[in-house]
Amino acid sequence: MHGTDNELIYEAIVAVVAAGLIYFAYCLGGFLGVGVLGLLVAYVAFQADLNRTGSYITMARPAQEDHRDKAARRLEAGALATQIGVGKLLGLGLAVIGFGLFFFF
Repeated sequence: MHGTDNELIYEAIVAVVAAGLIYFAYCLGGFLGVGVLGLLVAYVAFQADLNRTGSYITMARPAQEDHRDKAARRLEAGALATQIGVGKLLGLGLAVIGFGLFFFF
C-alpha cells in the first residue's frame, strides 16, 4: 500500500509531533514521564480498539450486499486495526522503555 504525497506529509508531521511529545515528557519527568506518556498512549489505543464502531465487525449490514461493499468494509476494518495496532505498540514500547530505564537509572 503506497500513500499519496499528502499522506506521507501527514505521517511526517505526526512523527515529528510524537517525537516532540516524547522529548517534552522526558524533560518534564525524565524516564518516568516517558513511561507515563506510554501508558496514556496505550490507554487511548486500547479504548479505541474496544469502542470501535462503524467497522466491518460491528456495523449492521443489509441482507443483500454486493461484493464491492463487502470489500470496502473489510478494507476499512483492516486499516483501522493497523492504526490501532501501531498505537498499542508505540504506547507499550514507550511504557517499557520509560519505566525500565527509570528503574535502571
